[in-house]
Amino acid sequence: MLDNSAGQLILYRAVSSEELAHIEQFGNYGFSPHGGGKYFGFTLEGVLNFAHSDFNRDRQMTITQTSIHSAFIERGFSFNDVGGAGQSVHFPDDVLPEFYRLMGKIETLELP
Repeated sequence: MLDNSAGQLILYRAVSSEELAHIEQFGNYGFSPHGGGKYFGFTLEGVLNFAHSDFNRDRQMTITQTSIHSAFIERGFSFNDVGGAGQSVHFPDDVLPEFYRLMGKIETLELP
């Protein structure tokens, strides 16, 4: 979803309880212990599909959202995560510090 007045793009991410604890402590998504960056979905529906997929079976997932200026998306790799979150973007580890500095506040979404 794009807020044309500010050029901000809303990004969604399903996070585990461990990542949620990191968000609450540090205000960002941190880094994967295995490296490799972070993935974000462009739609809530897509991230909900990913959160409820077999990949996350038996895991408690929380849906989060943040925002970033739409031009920043070029710093990542946009792709269609078929069977996962659909239209998505991946930011490699070397881009994450700047992403975290420029992104909006992370919000957790209360969903039924």
